[in-house]
Amino acid sequence: MVEDEDEKRALEEDIAGKILLACWRGVRAEIERILASVANHIATDATVGRVGRKQRSKLLREVGDVFKHATNDDHGESRGCHLRRVVIDAEEKISKYELLLASRNAPRTMQGRQTSADELPGVVTGEIGTQGYLPPLN
Repeated sequence: MVEDEDEKRALEEDIAGKILLACWRGVRAEIERILASVANHIATDATVGRVGRKQRSKLLREVGDVFKHATNDDHGESRGCHLRRVVIDAEEKISKYELLLASRNAPRTMQGRQTSADELPGVVTGEIGTQGYLPPLN
């Protein structure tokens, strides 16, 4: 049973992460399938001569290079940062709820005295999912 808002928020984030990860994997698989189909059509289209197919393939490679090297702008990074972390945590099977409970149950020392997790700045309250730099999703 959920005892407080922090636990509820941690459980919600765990569930949201799993849902987003499943959606991401489905969308990514569909995009990869479509791209493979389009690339195959471009490279093997019998209505275009050999020189035309070769030129199309070269242009397709250039478009692929553009997408490969594309990065988010500063605004996109800040807006998607938390969601990216939630999905990465779900993929790595990191549970915010389990981390929260473990941090509350484990005594900690701070400046030579016993300290509960609730007394540590930024450990749990309002800080769930904010771990800094996030690598791009693959």
